[in-house]
Amino acid sequence: MNDGTDLEKHVQQVFSFLLNMKDEGVVVGRDVQIADKFGISHQVDVYYQFERAGVIHKVAFECKDRGRPIDNGEVAKFYGKLC
Repeated sequence: MNDGTDLEKHVQQVFSFLLNMKDEGVVVGRDVQIADKFGISHQVDVYYQFERAGVIHKVAFECKDRGRPIDNGEVAKFYGKLC
């Protein structure tokens, strides 16, 4: 069974390259801990944030390397990490 690590690394590398083409210093992390609105820590596969015009943009990826579509339960679980 594929654990998805290679996909996570690839997503991290691609977004790091794309976001830093102008050498703006955006750090794209892998296997990152983020806190929800209650302060509870959750793991996400790939994460980055940056500020533009006074607005902080936060982007999180959950990488799934499977041969089937992701079901609604998994989407809801990921959503719960972000809120």
